[in-house]
Amino acid sequence: MRLNKIFKGLAVAVVVGTATFFACNTFDSIDQPERVNANETFTITAKLKIVPGTEEKDAVLVFAMYAPKSMDLANNATVVFSTLNFAEVLGADYGVVDVKDEVLTIIPADEKAPHSPYVFTGTVPEDQWVPWKEAFHSCFGDGDNFTMGIADQMEWVVWESANHFHFTDRLADGTEHKTPLYAEVIITLNAGEYNQECYLGYAYCNKNKGFYNDNDHISDVEWRYFVVEGGLEPEKL
Repeated sequence: MRLNKIFKGLAVAVVVGTATFFACNTFDSIDQPERVNANETFTITAKLKIVPGTEEKDAVLVFAMYAPKSMDLANNATVVFSTLNFAEVLGADYGVVDVKDEVLTIIPADEKAPHSPYVFTGTVPEDQWVPWKEAFHSCFGDGDNFTMGIADQMEWVVWESANHFHFTDRLADGTEHKTPLYAEVIITLNAGEYNQECYLGYAYCNKNKGFYNDNDHISDVEWRYFVVEGGLEPEKL
């Protein structure tokens, strides 16, 4: 469920010292099991598709996942980021090297997301910015978890990269570049001890731009049906 508008994406690439990165991005795929057993540890692989943008910008990857609060992803999930073909596509021009297995870190709960919450026109004054979890919720909401009556049991959890990235749609000689770049986020987590039926959510953006409304740095949201079975019933909580 999208509350505000259709967003087009972020970019992530790495050069020596800085990084080269493109805008207007989506999820190429999300490999998530639909059903798992209680207390089972499993992985989810989200493949990011990064399409050339039209400007040069500084970026930091922010990855967000919507999940049951009882799974406590902030303390019980590991999120690892890698680029897949950046060196192959951009290395000759920019000295790009691929990021391999960078462990993302949780953004502090009280840190505000720039230009949040999202607005269609204008900008949000800095003194009105909201924390990242609230910003993702205001932008993307609860999906079908709201109609299932379980939104109060769910939350957005937000991680960030330590790397800063630079992105452009031009190679060093000025040639326009259109080859998509791909990156991968692997989430390792435990299902927890309680039965669940919900929709997990996924989104990502450029931390430096936050929720600024120019459409070129934040992905659309993806929802995936998810069941945990063989555990305790929720009424026993």
